[in-house]
Amino acid sequence: MKKLVILFFLGWFFAETLQAQLGGTIGSISWTFAGSELTLTGTGINGEGVIPDNFLGYYSFDMINKDDVESVVIVEGITGIGLFAFASNFITSISIPASVTTIDAHTFRMCDGLTSISVNSANPVFYSDNGTLINKTNKTLVAYPAGKQGGYIIPDEVEIIGDCAFWMCHHLTSVFIPQSVISIGEYAFSETGLTSVTIDGTTLTAIGKGAFQNCFNLSSVSMNNVSVKHISDYAFSECHSLVSFNIPASVETIGEAAFEYCIGLTSFTIPAWVKQFGDYFFWGCGQLP
Repeated sequence: MKKLVILFFLGWFFAETLQAQLGGTIGSISWTFAGSELTLTGTGINGEGVIPDNFLGYYSFDMINKDDVESVVIVEGITGIGLFAFASNFITSISIPASVTTIDAHTFRMCDGLTSISVNSANPVFYSDNGTLINKTNKTLVAYPAGKQGGYIIPDEVEIIGDCAFWMCHHLTSVFIPQSVISIGEYAFSETGLTSVTIDGTTLTAIGKGAFQNCFNLSSVSMNNVSVKHISDYAFSECHSLVSFNIPASVETIGEAAFEYCIGLTSFTIPAWVKQFGDYFFWGCGQLP
């Protein structure tokens, strides 16, 4: 019996030791994995130190179960993060050091469990607002963590909501867009769980292509004193729960299929001076008067 107990503890000890030693190198990035935390190190010399595209997809990770990775810690020295680098449903938090100054717009796509992106306060380019990644140099909201639940108030210092910034954030229920925002990027809120949107301010000039496309639960869009001139192609297409929409008096053009398949839409107001309508912008809508 004593031998069995000793063998059990020896087996457990060696298994834990092996796990603690798991690691390797991909390009110029070294990684170690212990518990549920993946730690990445590297040095940005001669263009290196960048976490490559689809990092978790590399065969070097075959020795671990990628679904066991819940947190990612990036150590000072790494300078950039590539496309779809952390595509995983199970990662909940990512820590970014001061040395990272380039992040691809799609770095955190398909991270459906991600609730927090934290950034070292000494970072000269990026900062985090309640887990949301923002570029301080061009005042662009880059990425909202897809696993974060509830509503979100965009900070006043943000001027641009980047392309796909909230794309497929299924747990996002409402958003308040302040006066500082001048443009909403392409597919910025596409396929989110939004039920209501409030746009407050006079500086917004454009709602990008597909910005709210496939927001099936979106029933309320409130625009207060906005100066938006362009509602782009597919901007609100397939917003099935949208019942009414009043185009602001400032609007000059409405893009192709902007309200395509808004099957619940029964009330719609368009200023008489709107100069251009795209094809099929009401295609498949509800019974409009």
